[in-house]
Amino acid sequence: MKSDKKINVAIVGLEGDFKEDIGEGIQLYIYEIYKNLQRFDDINVTKKEYKVLFGSFGYAIKKLMRTLSFGLSFIFDSFKNIDIVHNITTMPTFKPRLLRKYILITTIHDFNAKLDFRKFGIEDKQRFKESLRGSFVMLIIKLNLKFTDYVIAISEQTKNECIDLGFSKDKIYVVNSALRSIFKSELLKKKKDNNIFKVGYIGAFTKRKNVSFAVEACMKVKGRDFEFLFYGKENQEQMKLKEIARSDSRIKFMGFAPEDQLIKIYDSFDVFVFPSVYEGFGLEPLEAQARGIPVVIYKNSMIPNEVRKYCLEAESPEHMAQIIEDLKKNGYNEKLRKEAMNYARSFTWDNTISKIVDVYKDLLKRKENKI
Repeated sequence: MKSDKKINVAIVGLEGDFKEDIGEGIQLYIYEIYKNLQRFDDINVTKKEYKVLFGSFGYAIKKLMRTLSFGLSFIFDSFKNIDIVHNITTMPTFKPRLLRKYILITTIHDFNAKLDFRKFGIEDKQRFKESLRGSFVMLIIKLNLKFTDYVIAISEQTKNECIDLGFSKDKIYVVNSALRSIFKSELLKKKKDNNIFKVGYIGAFTKRKNVSFAVEACMKVKGRDFEFLFYGKENQEQMKLKEIARSDSRIKFMGFAPEDQLIKIYDSFDVFVFPSVYEGFGLEPLEAQARGIPVVIYKNSMIPNEVRKYCLEAESPEHMAQIIEDLKKNGYNEKLRKEAMNYARSFTWDNTISKIVDVYKDLLKRKENKI
């Protein structure tokens, strides 16, 4: 990919955001974009890694100092000879257009902070700290939308949420997130453990993930030849679920899923359950489908159409239990399994980065046409 003029792009983040070993969330997204942009001959990419000031206090102060450190560093950064500044974080980029010559583009991942859990039938007794944090995060996102020139939304759903907040639809590009290459590796042969049918979950134990829905469903499944394996970091919510499921020995909480064991864990499942009520994108269902595993989600969730396309949808815990029992009895349709696997494996970083580069080029054309 050769061009007479290179596009000078700066990716902004905090100290440590560009490390390969973080392995999750927005930091992984930052790392993948920065790494993969270096493959393009017509892109000159640099990283702006801002230092965090006075970050050794308690959690709340530390988060505040991270936000202030980023915001102040960004405002006073001159970005000399930069055509495009790309903010992939939720950190503040409040610099007036009159004070900058470069194009500012922001990737919006989700709007978790504005969730009303009551619409999903989940009791929502927010603690003051949670409410304050949510309001603060949404304030920054809304202000970012005021100051940014263009948005990359990681799903059509996120694009529509940006429009609902008043951002011009003509300035939004949709570029989906992607799976890491490890999920395209050869499938491991399943070792049947006394014909036990394994149902799995991998993810966080938070209100948004709605794991109690899946635990309740598993408790309603009939038969002793099932095993329900829940992977994720231990926290207060997980402890509550352990107590609820204590009477059912089939349900096991396995702790954090190590990165080097992730494929082996996925490949051990016969079904993957993902009861989350909201995702900006939602990689886990695609990860499971890339390994040839049927995925059951919550029907009334806000999970983008790009992700839910091949998912089975449960209206209630009872319905999820029935779907699990049917899959054990009748198996997973082979044609559907292959279609879902090929579809999931099409979400590659090659495709994502190529689309982002196309966005950069289109932005410069739009700027030239304005001039």
